[in-house]
Amino acid sequence: MKKLSLFVAGISVLAGLTVQAANTNVTSVNIVGYIKADLPSNQFVFAAVNMNAVGGTNQVFGPSVGDQLPVGTAAYFWNVASQKWDKVSKAAASKGGWGATSNRLVAVGEAMFLNCPTNASINLLGEVPLQATSLVTLASGYNALGYMYPVDIAWTSTALSVGLPVGSALNIWNVTSQKWDKVSKAAVSKGGWGAATNIVLKAGQAFFVQNTTYTNLFEPRPFTP
Repeated sequence: MKKLSLFVAGISVLAGLTVQAANTNVTSVNIVGYIKADLPSNQFVFAAVNMNAVGGTNQVFGPSVGDQLPVGTAAYFWNVASQKWDKVSKAAASKGGWGATSNRLVAVGEAMFLNCPTNASINLLGEVPLQATSLVTLASGYNALGYMYPVDIAWTSTALSVGLPVGSALNIWNVTSQKWDKVSKAAVSKGGWGAATNIVLKAGQAFFVQNTTYTNLFEPRPFTP
């Protein structure tokens, strides 16, 4: 069968994430890669899942991410229905570890905040999505997202940036300042995304989109397998 491999991305330090390529050639129509994220101690890092578990299913938080993190780490998952964070902390194994969150499914395009008490790194191994397009469903309000494919891409090259209505906003987490960098979308005649035209989303990086209405968009695959 045809052998395929993918260079996931070059080295990136934006948002505290380092993305490396998998050197694995997989004998099938699957492409496997990994994303390495460096997490500075006591700093919030906004990370995203860009790959399925090997086999094409959703990632399971404990085996894929949580088990690599030290005791005392806090993970925050955005609850789009309540528009609030669901927070969980890792206890010692003898006290339950991540508890029920260890079995939490994490889909491609889902984001999470991670805060570690010490410097840590995680390696997320996964299967690269190969479908021609990926559905992105946005609620009215804030949506915590990751790009649907594990590659670096200019924000304004995404279908998401094009399809979002005027008045929407992109929020990028700045690890250095520990604050949000926000850009709003204006009418094309007034500059469109303005400064956001210089933003490149890195593989493994999450972001917030503030949307004004319920929206379904289809993100096309940005590479040819």
